[in-house]
Parts: sequence; C-alpha cells; structure tokens
Amino acid sequence: MSRQHLVGSRALALLAVVAAGALGALPVAVRASGSWTSITPFDAPPREDHAAATGPDGRVYLIGGTGDVGVWPGVEAYTPSTNHWAGVAPLNTARSQLAATTSPAAGDANGLIYALGGNDSNSNSLNVVEQYTPSSNTWTNVSPMPTPRKMLAAATGQDGRVYAIGGCCNPPNIGETDIVEVYTPGTNHWATATHLNHGRFGLGATTGLDGRIYVFGGCCPNGNPTNTAEVYDPSTNTWTDIAPMSTVRQSLAAATGADGRIYAIGGADGQGNLLSSVEAYDPSSNQWSPAPTMNTARSRLAAAASPPPGSAPLVRLYALGGFVGSSQGGITTSSEELDTSSSAVVPEATSTVMILGAALVAIGLFEFGVRRRSRRRLPRTSA
Repeated sequence: MSRQHLVGSRALALLAVVAAGALGALPVAVRASGSWTSITPFDAPPREDHAAATGPDGRVYLIGGTGDVGVWPGVEAYTPSTNHWAGVAPLNTARSQLAATTSPAAGDANGLIYALGGNDSNSNSLNVVEQYTPSSNTWTNVSPMPTPRKMLAAATGQDGRVYAIGGCCNPPNIGETDIVEVYTPGTNHWATATHLNHGRFGLGATTGLDGRIYVFGGCCPNGNPTNTAEVYDPSTNTWTDIAPMSTVRQSLAAATGADGRIYAIGGADGQGNLLSSVEAYDPSSNQWSPAPTMNTARSRLAAAASPPPGSAPLVRLYALGGFVGSSQGGITTSSEELDTSSSAVVPEATSTVMILGAALVAIGLFEFGVRRRSRRRLPRTSA
C-alpha cells in the first residue's frame, strides 16, 4: 500500500468516526419520528372538558370533566415510563370546563397541582379552587377566585404565581371575558392582573421557556372562534398581540415543547369541524408553523408536557381524551403523545441526510487523490 493511500485511508476512517459521532448527537426520536403515538387509554368513563397538569414526579394528571355519567370528580395519573394509568383522590367538587396548572413549576419537588373554576352539574360557573398534594394524595380547598368562571385557562409564572385567564361567566355576564386573576400560593391571596387584549373562552394557554404566558384561540368575538394570540409578560404586567395562528381554533389544548415552541393542539374550527392539526409558535421568530398531526381529530381535550419543559432534553406532549365526533363514538378515553425533542428537527429525515451527506462528501474529498476515486452518490431521500 502506498503512503498516499495509507494517509487517505486513515483520514477516511477518522472522518467516518466523526460522522458517526455527529449523527449520534442528533435529537433523533426513539419512537416514530416526528409523529403522535397512541398510549394506553385512561380509565373509564370517557371524558371531555377536563383539565390536565404534570406533577413533580413527571406523572400526568387528568382532572374532572364530563361524559356519559355527567360531571365527574375523578382524577387519574399517567406514568410515562410504564404507560400506565392509576386512579388517585378525586376532586372535592365535581366539575367540568375547569383549568389546571402546577406551582411551583412542574419538576419542582414541592410542586402542587391547582384545579380552578369550571362548571357544575347545573351549568353554574364556579370560583372553587383546589390544591392537590401528590405526596399525600389529598385535595384541599384554597381561597376561591374572585370571579366565577368556566372554560378558562390556567398557567404558572416563573415566580410560582397561578394565573386564571379568560373564560365565561354566569348571567348577567354571559359570553367571553378578558379577566385575568393571579393567585399567590404563599399568601393564599388573589389579585387582579391586566386584562387580556381579547376576551375569550375555550382558549389555550401555556408558559413558555422565556417565562412569558402565551394565550391563543378560543371564542368568541361576535360569536365566532378566533385565531388571535397574545403574550403576557409578568415583569411588566402587560399583554402584547403576537402573530395569529394559521387556523381558527376553539376548545383546543396547549403545551410547551422541549424545543421551546408553543403548541396549539386540536380543537374545532369556525365551522365546528374537529381538528387533528397541530401548529407550533416560535417566540424567537414570531411565526407559527405546522407540527405533526394527531392520529385522532379531537376538541374539548386536555394536554400536558412531561417531563416539564426546561427540566430535561426529552419532553413529550400528551393529548388526552376529548370529543372525537359522533361517528367515532362521541367522547373518548384515547390519548396520544408527541416527542418534541425530535419534532424540533423538522423534517427530521432531511436534517439527518444533510449531516450524513456532508460527512460523506468530506470523506469523498479525502479519497479524491488516492488510487481509486469514488464516484458513488447518495440516493435521493424524500423528506
């Protein structure tokens, strides 16, 4: 073997190792790449208009709702590592169309889950707030919201305060509200925050990795669902309009992914059609883009992320239950998950081929001057 060929072969081997290392560092999904995957359905009864939150141990809690049995107080906890649901203590007050969040932020060992407002069996809006302690499996009533509301949203600020956002109220205040109230767990006290720019109920809300609270969709300016979106900065107590979603959505769900994007999940459009589509908002570019579509179109669902965004590189979003249409049985126990650490690379296969292709091109350049010149090309790959 000539010295030139030996040098080229050693360089070839070195670049192969480098290429393998680069590919190994990619955030490639272990499960189906960039797609939603069905998980174990939660325990009966099927439910819609429920809430979800992630506990300090990473379990996903499905809370309340309504179904064939009426308004339901039951609560189930899903363990991602075992793909298993288990019943936990029920709410003190049965309700649907409620909201839930965790404070301090999910992932904190001292995190508590809060269930806010909702609708009772007589269709009355509630101001009831309960606090769940996972370590003791108990719900405790805390100070009620100043304004009774249903079809509201909830989110937790980086300072641990709990925000009750929008919704709709009892007569005479029928219709969407722009009210935002904030609860401080340490003092068990509620205060009023700056109102939304756009009153809405059946909305989505989630806290971004930047600590701001994102709100979008819902109903109803002049009785119509909306695609508008806005963001709240707790440091200035101000709401700012941001780019609207590409799709009008009401009765949707929301969560934050490992990629820092804000996900608007399912819901129903302006004609009442159920949506399986998902779109993701990038705070850095103020743009929405399509995200992987759910397997099942659904509205009146709940969503949560586990482990909590910012606490781990691998974060899955969970879309739980909801209304799937009369032809599909109406209300469902089906649920599905999306790995957002992989969907951050969109399309994933394209990025992989680009890096692999670059590595092979470099290898080819090293081979160029040796005894045999490689003219092999990579096959075309569709994204």
